[in-house]
Amino acid sequence: CVKIGLDMPDFYNSLAESDLQRYAEQAGLGGDNPIDLQHFLKILKKGDKILEVGFGTGRLAKHFIKEFDYTGIDIHKPYVEHFAKYLRSVGFKNVTKLIRMCSFQDFDESGFDAVLFPWTVIGDFNKEEQIEAIKKAKKILNSGGVILIDNPAKETVYNKIEGYNPVKFYFHAWEEKLSKMGFSNIKCKLYSTNTGRVREIAILKK
Repeated sequence: CVKIGLDMPDFYNSLAESDLQRYAEQAGLGGDNPIDLQHFLKILKKGDKILEVGFGTGRLAKHFIKEFDYTGIDIHKPYVEHFAKYLRSVGFKNVTKLIRMCSFQDFDESGFDAVLFPWTVIGDFNKEEQIEAIKKAKKILNSGGVILIDNPAKETVYNKIEGYNPVKFYFHAWEEKLSKMGFSNIKCKLYSTNTGRVREIAILKK
């Protein structure tokens, strides 16, 4: 797979793994049991086949791998290599089955019970790509599967980092458009992080 379809590749190429982890903590998504993970686990079912789009340093993936049939993709080689090294260090053999360097546009597998866009990953796509990403995620889901899109809520600040300009995604601004995409149910769940930020998870059921 090749790197295409993201607005900010240069930003991430210059962002070290340690910096990415630090910004997760700044957003209130750090620690051994991240608050977003806790909410994802309330929605997912043990053993689900899940796809995480943009696993980064493996902040969530290292937990998901324990309970789910997990696949993670990311387009940034340093992050993929960083997490692959971690997985091997804790005894995983077939690392390439679990994670790979690939853009979502080029990802060609299906049959998932859940597709996750965690920690504002959807904001790395421009508006048109966001629509296409949601349509593709729906296409590769099993019947009854869910798309989970996590973002700061409308009244909450984004991390402010030079070069970081995500395309903001708010459930209520998208609700009418999403309702026309043929989902059986759509809803939004709000939660607060340990740094006082409010986030939303859009839950789109096929």
